Amino acid sequence: MSGQPPERKASREERIEIRFLEGLRRRTPDDVELLKALGDLYTQVGEFEKGLEVDRHLSGRCPDDAGVWYNLGCSLSLLGQLEEALKTLRHAIDLGWCDRQHLLEDKDLAPVRAHPGFEELLERCPA
Repeated sequence: MSGQPPERKASREERIEIRFLEGLRRRTPDDVELLKALGDLYTQVGEFEKGLEVDRHLSGRCPDDAGVWYNLGCSLSLLGQLEEALKTLRHAIDLGWCDRQHLLEDKDLAPVRAHPGFEELLERCPA
């Protein structure tokens, strides 16, 4: 997909960390901090679908956490689900997340920045 970061293989250390965090998740499946770390790591190594699954789970566990919704929007953007990404990012802003510069620079949002609805999203976040 255009706009998506190039695929890369996880380093040995990252694979070890993922296995460790996945093991912990089996024991404590609703540990929010663990899930955040695992979701971030999945995204860093290009396992976007796994990151999306974790972000969706987190949004159910933390429905009022603007950062969780922002990360979910990033995952959706990376997977080309642009309409849902915009909707989710709007929700993050409604919950209080607002960093206009970050919206403009976050590489995970490159796909959604090309969408015509992105300008409206920026208007919700003052300069």
